[in-house]
Amino acid sequence: MRGVIARIEKILNSLSKKLLETLAFAFLLSLFAEFYYLFDLFSHFTLQYAIGGFILTVMCLYFRRYLYAAVAIFIALFSVVESRLNLQDPSQFTAPGGQADYRLITYNHNYARTTFDRIADYFLSSEGMADIVVFQEATARTVAQAEKLSAVYPYQIHEPQERAFGMMLISRYEFIESEKIVLAGPYYMSFALRVVVQPPEASEPIAVYALHPHPPSGPVAKAQREYELQTVAARIAEDEHENIVMMGDWNITPFSPYFKDVLDLSGLYYQAYGFMQNPTWLSINGFKFLKIPIDHMLFSDGLTQINKYAGPAFMSDHHMLVGEYAVKD
Repeated sequence: MRGVIARIEKILNSLSKKLLETLAFAFLLSLFAEFYYLFDLFSHFTLQYAIGGFILTVMCLYFRRYLYAAVAIFIALFSVVESRLNLQDPSQFTAPGGQADYRLITYNHNYARTTFDRIADYFLSSEGMADIVVFQEATARTVAQAEKLSAVYPYQIHEPQERAFGMMLISRYEFIESEKIVLAGPYYMSFALRVVVQPPEASEPIAVYALHPHPPSGPVAKAQREYELQTVAARIAEDEHENIVMMGDWNITPFSPYFKDVLDLSGLYYQAYGFMQNPTWLSINGFKFLKIPIDHMLFSDGLTQINKYAGPAFMSDHHMLVGEYAVKD
């Protein structure tokens, strides 16, 4: 029995060294995210570096690898700090709660989807009821389902595409303003949606911007993503409405240096809850600590974020993201 335990310890000792070397390599690449698109991809797993660093610290201390333990705890602590720099309040881990004036949902439902019954039932239920819902990766099949929702969401914008960048926006309230913003980026033509609504019980209207930038699969695609995000952010900076939310699947995490550019350009705030910051992708992965937040909602100074959380996925690769906001007095 002792021999078996000794062999297991030897394997774990060797494994901890190799895992730490791999972790350190990925962590170092993430620090150079702004210089190359592949390095930016490594920045999205900052929270995973923190979790791995803490685990490997314990393992290295057990095997008396004190230098390795010091490296592991440095990676863990640095990653935790790095993960919270873009938050409006880095010390806040739980939602404040309260009475919301607006409830918004963004949902990348996956363009390959062929069945929608469970989705329609959800948005017609008390649990899924929202003032505005944005469906991303909307296709003609998505639009065909809009009639089922029209009794509750009579105001709709349909912009379907066969590829993964169509959108459909549905609202319980009439659009005071609505606009399709054309984004002629370096990779292809894209768009964002902007609507302004005001529920009867809300004291002021809210302007909602929705967009779905391209995933950064290469240097040109990454440039397309930055162009779309920054163009809409700059447009928001000129918007005269006090209450603004910018939302969608942005194919970026808040740990990327390019996310801060969006905050700086738009003047909006980002706040998420829990250590993992409301992760939405990859939903088919059952472990929350392996998911990352790439669906987002930013909000203006005129609003207080009451709550934000990841909702159900309904067989999509994304969880929907739900945000609740109150107009400040």
